[in-house]
Amino acid sequence: MGVESTSCSKCGKILRYNAGLFGNYPQSDGLFSRLCSECANDRREEERHEERLKASKRRDAELEQDRNSRYEDSERRLEEDREEQRRRHEELEQQAEDAAYEAQNPGDYECPCCFFITLRSGASRCPKCQGSISGEYWNKIYEQEAVEEKIAQEKFQEWERLEPFRDAEEAREKWVTAKDEVATNWLLFTGIFLTGILVFGLYRLFYTIPASSAKTVGGIHCLSAAKRREPLESCPQQAASRMGH
Repeated sequence: MGVESTSCSKCGKILRYNAGLFGNYPQSDGLFSRLCSECANDRREEERHEERLKASKRRDAELEQDRNSRYEDSERRLEEDREEQRRRHEELEQQAEDAAYEAQNPGDYECPCCFFITLRSGASRCPKCQGSISGEYWNKIYEQEAVEEKIAQEKFQEWERLEPFRDAEEAREKWVTAKDEVATNWLLFTGIFLTGILVFGLYRLFYTIPASSAKTVGGIHCLSAAKRREPLESCPQQAASRMGH
């Protein structure tokens, strides 16, 4: 064991310490720097102060975020309340207008004198302006109603007459849709089938024909050797058969 000395990296004070296995080393301030006890305490106080500042800033940020969230919620609720008040105000105005209209126009037909809807069918006097209503006025009204009723009846009859055609058109559209689906499925099946045939044909072309061609070439070579009365070893097929025996 030996005693070594170094200087404090912060205040420059000379430090002496036991450099043995269980020696009391000064606090480290980096890779090759040491601190005295006073500077080490100051460093720990600074670190704790920084931690307290960071914690305080985090709390302030959380409080600010919470205040902003509450403010946004209150603004949203106020806007919803204002919108609800506007809607209720519009409903009340509409109800007031409807009530005023009903009060000014309590009848079924318009009066030709005051132009308010105050007359009942066949009335001879307006209850609002006390104007006289002639029979000719009612005849025109009844004729117009008869024409409108006739037109409505003709439209209804035309609608009933065309109902079978509408059903037939709907059935035809369903049939066309089903036929298109069948045609699409058939084209898909045909494409898959033709693709399979093409793949099989290519397989036969590239793997079967070369083997048969080799046999044919070998047979021709043996026949030529027999005509020339050459030894059988020159024929590859005979040589292969002999090797097999």
